[in-house]
Amino acid sequence: MSWLTTSKPILLLTLIALVSIAILSRIEYTTRQRIAENELAYKSAQLRELLTDIPYDNEPWTNTLNMLDTAGKPITIYPVVAANTLVAMVLETNDTQGYVAPIRLLTAIQMNTAGEPTIIGVRVAAHRETPGLGDKIEITRSDWLRQFAGRSLNAMATEGWAIRKDGGGFDQISGATVTSRAVVAGVNRTLETLANNQQAIKSQLAID
Repeated sequence: MSWLTTSKPILLLTLIALVSIAILSRIEYTTRQRIAENELAYKSAQLRELLTDIPYDNEPWTNTLNMLDTAGKPITIYPVVAANTLVAMVLETNDTQGYVAPIRLLTAIQMNTAGEPTIIGVRVAAHRETPGLGDKIEITRSDWLRQFAGRSLNAMATEGWAIRKDGGGFDQISGATVTSRAVVAGVNRTLETLANNQQAIKSQLAID
């Protein structure tokens, strides 16, 4: 029996394995790309919804600023501009640890000229919390997120930035205490980051 004859099965199996790997890699890449596109579309819709009542003349999601928040975690800032004046910001936090996985939050903040910045609203851009419990952080599943609207960093004592179960000023979702704590802490950290870096952010964005 020749070497070529005995090698044919091995070569065939190797070829099949390589083709299979290539096909699986392509499927994985296509799936990952589709998921990313769906997440971007969903996030854009959430951004637009948050800014419904704010007049602006730019596209906030096309001019972003990336920095680290007060916990050293990445945060993305979307400036909302009218007549070259910064009227609001949407800050996206990517590493607010929930019960299951990190929660991605979008916090829209109005830049008041007569007082400190106040929250327009909060939305969840992505999460993997428990269906029927933690997923009530989605605005389409409950009104829980609406309690953040109108809040500002210094409008309550530091200890107020917690759920009522912990002595704070925010309701928690029944059966989803960890998720509730995570969102409250994430929004608080967002406001602290803005307070500590407001002038630097404006300077980097070259906006009044």
